[in-house]
Amino acid sequence: MFWNSASIISLVFLCATLFILLRLKKKTTALLKQNKLLSMMHRFPGMVFRCQNDTPLTLLFVSQGGRSLTGHESSTLIRKQVGYLSLIHSEDLKILQTQVQDALETKIALSQQYRIVTLTGKSKWVKTDGMWVYDKQEQPLFFEGMTRDISKQKQRETRNKVLKNIASACLRASYNEDLLEEVLRLVLEGFGADRAWLIQTTHLEGEGYQIVQMVSRTHLPTNNARAPIPLNPARCQQVLASEGILKCDLKTAWPREDPHLSGEQSMMCTAIKTKIGKPWIFGIHYDNASHLYSEDEDSLFSEIAAQLPHTLYILRTIKKLSKSDYILTEAQRIAHIGIWNLDIVDNCLTWSDEIYRIFGLQPKQLEATYEGFLKLVHPDDRARVDQAYTQSVINKIPYNITHRLLLADGTIRYVNEQCETFYDDTEKAVRSFGIVQDITHQKKVETKLHQSLIAVNNTEDAVAITNDKHEIIEINAAYSEITGYSREEVLGKKPDLLKSGKHAESFYELQVHDLRDKGLWKGEVWKRRKNGELFPTWSIITTLRGPTQKIVNYVSVFSDVSPLKSSQKNRNFFGHHDPLTKLPNQILLNDRLEHALQHGQREEKKLAVILLDLDYFRKINERLGYAVGDGVLREVARRIKKSMRDEDTVARLEGDQFVILVEKMRQAQDVGFLVKKLKAIFEEAFIINKHEMRLNISVGISFYPEDATDGDGLMETAKTAMIRAKEAGRNKFQFSTPSLSLATFEHLSFEKALSQALREKELVLHYQAQYTLKTNEVTTAEALVRWNHPEFGLLFPDKFIPFAEESGLIQEIEQWILETACAQMANWIKQGQGLKRVAVNISGVQFQRSDIVSLILHALKKTGLAAERLELEITETAIMKRITHSIDVLDQLSRKGVHITIDDFGTGYSSLSHLSRLPIHRLKIEQSFVQDLPKKNESIRVIRAIKTLAHSLQIGVIAGGVETKAQHQFLQSLGCDEAQGYHYHRPVLEDPSASFLNFR
Repeated sequence: MFWNSASIISLVFLCATLFILLRLKKKTTALLKQNKLLSMMHRFPGMVFRCQNDTPLTLLFVSQGGRSLTGHESSTLIRKQVGYLSLIHSEDLKILQTQVQDALETKIALSQQYRIVTLTGKSKWVKTDGMWVYDKQEQPLFFEGMTRDISKQKQRETRNKVLKNIASACLRASYNEDLLEEVLRLVLEGFGADRAWLIQTTHLEGEGYQIVQMVSRTHLPTNNARAPIPLNPARCQQVLASEGILKCDLKTAWPREDPHLSGEQSMMCTAIKTKIGKPWIFGIHYDNASHLYSEDEDSLFSEIAAQLPHTLYILRTIKKLSKSDYILTEAQRIAHIGIWNLDIVDNCLTWSDEIYRIFGLQPKQLEATYEGFLKLVHPDDRARVDQAYTQSVINKIPYNITHRLLLADGTIRYVNEQCETFYDDTEKAVRSFGIVQDITHQKKVETKLHQSLIAVNNTEDAVAITNDKHEIIEINAAYSEITGYSREEVLGKKPDLLKSGKHAESFYELQVHDLRDKGLWKGEVWKRRKNGELFPTWSIITTLRGPTQKIVNYVSVFSDVSPLKSSQKNRNFFGHHDPLTKLPNQILLNDRLEHALQHGQREEKKLAVILLDLDYFRKINERLGYAVGDGVLREVARRIKKSMRDEDTVARLEGDQFVILVEKMRQAQDVGFLVKKLKAIFEEAFIINKHEMRLNISVGISFYPEDATDGDGLMETAKTAMIRAKEAGRNKFQFSTPSLSLATFEHLSFEKALSQALREKELVLHYQAQYTLKTNEVTTAEALVRWNHPEFGLLFPDKFIPFAEESGLIQEIEQWILETACAQMANWIKQGQGLKRVAVNISGVQFQRSDIVSLILHALKKTGLAAERLELEITETAIMKRITHSIDVLDQLSRKGVHITIDDFGTGYSSLSHLSRLPIHRLKIEQSFVQDLPKKNESIRVIRAIKTLAHSLQIGVIAGGVETKAQHQFLQSLGCDEAQGYHYHRPVLEDPSASFLNFR
């Protein structure tokens, strides 16, 4: 019994000893890992810190980067138990405290920009990324993060903000007579100077200048003994003679022998020269502190100075406009036109004085609302007016209506109303702005004219009546029969709707002169029918005058004299058409282009010029003869003409060049459909005299009014674009704006195009190899999606994935990518390829789905691929967005055998404690760090720190975007495990039957 008890005691002692040894080993391993982490954090650019969970956020740990950032020794900050918040600039303290508290309550990472105050008292802009760390009971333990210096970035932002605000001030100037003061205050904000000023030089006697505008910081003490601006006549002359900036600061000094410079510590100024008037001088200075101007400040000052001539011009224009207010009011009275404005949100109606006269009211008699206006409309017209205005607002179309008013004394007046409605960013109507014109007299005349028109309505001659604005108010039946235009199509239009373009402007000037002086004009005029056909007429135009002898109407009578011209028709045809193809020639094209431009300007319509050139057509003539070449040109003309709309003009210029004039476009993107048609007609082979051939075309496209407003400009722009298409390798379509070709496609219903791309198998996967840096062995192939678009070629993800995310197609696309890549990997395994895994990118949108795990497992089951053969690349930002969700999802996938890589590591903020809890296998360094190698020290430090962190956690490191041998060698020396990029191999198209050895 004794012996058995002793044995038991010995066994217990032995177990206890082993337990203690194992605990010691575990603590030693943890200590080594902690030391590695500390070493890595000390090498991070910026300051890595940890704070206690208390009100001042007492610092518990500060990396060595804290000294360069704050000026304080890291050990001092910890020893004196300095609170992190004590380093914060007083103006930014409250907002940062709020952000830290919000991060604590929401358990979301903090990312904030603010200012700190260094040991020397200098303010410095920094950015902190950090988050709270919690214990197992979800109680906050401490706050940890990384702070880095962003002062230079802030300087650039300040510069851009000042320039943008100055430009905005000019744009919204309107009647702002304080424009100069606002601009100078923006200058003060940008520089932090004591004074900013703008002076105009005089005869340079006495002071030598007149202060036009000066602003100062409000808290500055007034010193009457000091000159307000540190310049005298000599200095003014020196500034005006200089081509650049003159300044005095800690490095550059002006002689200070005169009293004008006493007390001013630092000054910068330059001459501002305008086209009109005397020169100006613009400057800033500090009264009570020395300042050294930086290169950024010099650059900002120069750019502001460059904008000031435009600002002064705007101010001059504003003053002119204010003098024009009286003229505008008188013009409204004379023309019987009033202006109104309706604030739709507040239902507040504002009228000009002339509208009160038209409506027979005094200002106090108006119920200044929309309903108040409707009460003044004739009862029989009220519903029609209300419906027309409501529809114009809803459908965003112009409001243009003629109706009656019923005045208080029973008088009826006719008015014409027009308006345009404006909308806010949410497409909500906020304001209507319009005019009202009293047309009572015109209506009376029109009534009489209409009665007279009945008598001539059966005549064979065309009759058109216009008002004093040359707008057609009535036509007879013969007019429609001869011209092809219906009454509804011409009412309100001008007679030049029929303008042929065959007559010079002097022809019409003589016409106007005779009508004004004689009241009559007659002669032969060429006109254009609705179908574009030109025809000759014999025309007589007379005037009708009102009681004051003012012209109120014009009556035009014309007859078609085409039969008299029939003998000349054949001669004229070949004067305007190409004999070979019967298409319009250059002369007729110019004529139609001019007419189209006039119509486009009048109707605010766009048009396009498409210049088409046959590639290598000369070789057809040389090898097969001119008979075949002529046959090709005739067939090209036939196909193009057949594919275009009736209203489009297809012309042949010379040789192998054709032009398509596209009219009545709503937007430039509409031409994309015609481009598709052109491509389609040249995909079919040409068979001429038993010779089969395929033709390619180079096409240049220009738009009115974006590229030019005249015919010559549009043709020249299209020609330049066509030449660029040839230089790009021929068989290309080149828009006048290089980026427009893709923009055109992107706006042609991207959602529909993407859906079709999935159905038509236009989406393809390319694969890029990932190599081990030690053995140069291919371990993984990353699947990269491309869109093989039939018109625009191979599109990269950045061109279509954003549209997929917006439309909701991203989930369907990414599931297709996942299943296709898994199937390809399974096929490679069957072929005996030695590839370990295929890598697939998972977007942040897809990763946040609640069923993401089941979707991935379904793809593996469907394709028969083992989970350990799949690797998922997920961005650091996506993982850290919902850390609890991320840990749960990645745990499930990792337990199944799926490998996990954090993509673009180094661009976000990952808590070290969270990183250690994530079941990840590799960190992928963001390629922007790799591209800076080996020149940029900061990138080297970041990569070295990431490598140290990863290896301390037994995680692999892969570098993306390796393009040069130097980058490869440097990554090897830094100890990275794997890499990929163009230096090794470009992505290749999937091919299930090909050997994967193509990657090597």
